[in-house]
Amino acid sequence: MEKVERPMMEPLGDVQLKEAKAGAINWIQQLQMKSEDIFIKKGISLAIIGFLLGRALILSQLAPFGLPFFAAVFLMRRDRAPLALFGLIAGGLTVHYSNSLVIFASAFLLLLFHKIKKPAVEGQFKTMSMYVFASLFLVNLAEQYLVFRTIQLYDLMMIGVEAGLAMILTLIFIQSIPMLTVRTKSQSLKTEEIVSIIILLASVMTGTIGWMIYDLSLDHIFSRYLVLLFGLAGGAAIGSTVGVVTGLIFSLASVASLYQMSLLAFSGLLGGLLKEGRKIGVASGLLIATLLIGLYGEGTNNIMVTLYESLIAVALFILTPSSIINKIAKHIPGTVENSDEQQQYARKVRDVTAQRVEQFSHVFEALSNSFSQVDERGDWRKMRKNSTTS
Repeated sequence: MEKVERPMMEPLGDVQLKEAKAGAINWIQQLQMKSEDIFIKKGISLAIIGFLLGRALILSQLAPFGLPFFAAVFLMRRDRAPLALFGLIAGGLTVHYSNSLVIFASAFLLLLFHKIKKPAVEGQFKTMSMYVFASLFLVNLAEQYLVFRTIQLYDLMMIGVEAGLAMILTLIFIQSIPMLTVRTKSQSLKTEEIVSIIILLASVMTGTIGWMIYDLSLDHIFSRYLVLLFGLAGGAAIGSTVGVVTGLIFSLASVASLYQMSLLAFSGLLGGLLKEGRKIGVASGLLIATLLIGLYGEGTNNIMVTLYESLIAVALFILTPSSIINKIAKHIPGTVENSDEQQQYARKVRDVTAQRVEQFSHVFEALSNSFSQVDERGDWRKMRKNSTTS
């Protein structure tokens, strides 16, 4: 009797396990869709990015990130521009109240320029970047004169550098905003678009400089996590590119983080080369680079702190769902996921075309049948007429 009951219980247990697994997957997918609707459609992500960009500084005094971000959002997602401005002002207040005043005044002047002369559709990106340059230059010039009652050549040069960086960042952010705020179909990104997204993400992480948890820097953890993501998704080339760009922006923000560029670039290179080992291989590349560059950059004094930061980044990386990494890989040219996505897209186009051709064939077949019936009726009438006349 026990032998009969045991085979009956095992299939029931498997069915319940499969149902529970399917229910958990559906719940996770629904949670992911709701979170995407909240953060993407309602613009909460823009407010968070704006808060961090409002805090971001270069050389501890230049803040060229805020106004370009507002200009890009205003140009691409005008309905979400107030949320972005609110985040920028809130982030500026955490640094100094004058930063938030400069952001608000320059944004107001930018809107005034846009109202006076609306840029043409053909050259609106270049025109908006020039408006950003003029707005930030004039506002910083006025602040310098009101505070110090004098303007020296060095101050004028630094104001011009900040406004020039803001003008360039405007063109970069304009390419990145649609990819982060609109759920587009899977398509291959160009190299400059990938670099633009990396610059935006690195600029956002610059806003976390100074945030510490038990002597561990959050900017170091997030930057290494970003290198791990792109190293697994895009390989050695993309991983090293992310490391170099992120480390370069961090070194501009803080000279003490100069060695981070070497660590991140080497981590991206090793992780990309070991991507065949999936998450374990990429994580091993980061840990090896941390030990080598950590000893070179900081010596044996802070090597444990650097190692702990890398271990936390590895833990976040392992907890990241593989579906997110596959979505990133689908947009990077040359990856297997991108090739599969392109083949699937071509297959869908071919199937849709075949269905349309088949529908047209049915239409023409119906037309031919109707015309043949008309011809048969005409012939029958002629035969009847001939028979009556004879």
